[in-house]
Amino acid sequence: LSAGSSSSGIGGKLTIQSGTGGSTFTSGSILIHTPNAGAIGSSGIIVLSSGSTTSGSSGAIEIGSGYAVGGSGGSISITVGSGDSGTGGSLYLSAGTSAAIGGQLSLVSGSGTTSGAILIQTLNAGTLGASGLIILSTGSSSKGNSGLISIGSGSSTSGTGGSIAVTVGSGNLGTGGSLTLSAGSSSS
Repeated sequence: LSAGSSSSGIGGKLTIQSGTGGSTFTSGSILIHTPNAGAIGSSGIIVLSSGSTTSGSSGAIEIGSGYAVGGSGGSISITVGSGDSGTGGSLYLSAGTSAAIGGQLSLVSGSGTTSGAILIQTLNAGTLGASGLIILSTGSSSKGNSGLISIGSGSSTSGTGGSIAVTVGSGNLGTGGSLTLSAGSSSS
């Protein structure tokens, strides 16, 4: 499927839309997927991207669920496939690079009477393995200051401020985990 091109205006629009349902029924689904691979092959890839430009901004990609009245908003799930050998598939989120200021990557929970939580964790290890590590760091700089890391809780006008807890895991063999706080060094 391809929309028409134009040499003097805006190119044609391509719309893929499922059918509407009755007043009490569900609208149709849209399913885009590649079939399963053969015995020794790989399943096909799906590429969702916008085109490049030489003198302007490239197109945005928006993925969202609809607004609900009298119910919950639809969820968006991005899941990487698992395997029975080697490492599991990776999930990579990266903001755009620029010769000026790089793009921003934001993770923001939803607002509400109680705002939503943000959970970043690695899963439990297998019987003989170690659980994954979490690295929170800024990049280095050769001619300037490196980035700042700020961890804080919000203020409250009619209650207590949120607590911040840093806890090291316990174990039943050897020594417990360590907690190290170290200020930066300087050559001058």
